[in-house]
Amino acid sequence: MILCRVRKFLIAAVLLAVAPLMARAEEAAQGVKTAPPASPTPAVVSSSSGACGGTMTVKVCEMVPVVKDVTRTVYKPVTKEVMVTEYTTQMVQEVKTKTYTEYKRVTETVMKPVTKTIKVPVTECRTEMHSRWKLESYTTYKTKTVDKGHYECREVPAGPGLFDRLCSKKCDPCNPCGSCNTCPKMKTVKCWVPCCVTECVPVCKKKLVKECYPVTKQVCTYKCQTVTEMVPCCVTKCIPECKTCSYTVCKKVCVPHQVKKCVTTCEPVCETVKVTVCEPRWVDKQVACSSPCSTSCDPCASACCGSAGFFAKLKGKFGSKGCHTATPCCN
Repeated sequence: MILCRVRKFLIAAVLLAVAPLMARAEEAAQGVKTAPPASPTPAVVSSSSGACGGTMTVKVCEMVPVVKDVTRTVYKPVTKEVMVTEYTTQMVQEVKTKTYTEYKRVTETVMKPVTKTIKVPVTECRTEMHSRWKLESYTTYKTKTVDKGHYECREVPAGPGLFDRLCSKKCDPCNPCGSCNTCPKMKTVKCWVPCCVTECVPVCKKKLVKECYPVTKQVCTYKCQTVTEMVPCCVTKCIPECKTCSYTVCKKVCVPHQVKKCVTTCEPVCETVKVTVCEPRWVDKQVACSSPCSTSCDPCASACCGSAGFFAKLKGKFGSKGCHTATPCCN
């Protein structure tokens, strides 16, 4: 909703801005001239009197209003009666026929062969294997190492006694063989001499052994037998049946008809309008000359010739060739 309003506002602003430009373009196409703005009236010196303080004739450009007839094309709304074809939607009933198939369910009793399996008791002789545990003896050999050594007598050096220790303090170091006997003393010691021998020794052990033995006995079992019997069964059948029915359908139909309508259209119309146009025209006016002259020929010549530069340009534009036209001011 907000976007629609903003769009309408922008369209209205554009139309308001373009309307004056369209009006000017239409007037230019129809030949209507717009009055130019009033410009400052340029004065052109035409003639002057011989003495200072007199009057001089000046040409002035004035805008004069002129009434002209202008033909323009205007679009005017014209209302006409037009025959228009309109379509009206009407509901029309239509009878249709359709054929359909209907299935009817019928239940019947039918004898059907049924195969079933039954179990029959039977006595038979079977041999089964039973197990038992018994204790058995067995001999194993174990390896062991036996030390079959003996004792021997050996001489080994004996350690110093108490007397030898006391005597070692009085020994002369310069005479080692003098007072003290430094030769080692020997003693006999019994030593064990090892002799390792590996032997296999029998060991008697016992273990449990599982023993299987057959056992025969009478066993009652069941055997499967297949038997076929006729059994009554209820069967449902679907029997197709064709039927025809009529039904009414309402459908929409577009019906054309002629209608008179008033339509307003814009048609171009040529009309003549009186337009006031301002046209520039040159008019002679008497202007008092009050400036002093310093030339020798005429006291007013300097005033005329002093302003001749500006007015000469204007006269050159609008058809004048010299500075003075009626009365010469300077030779």
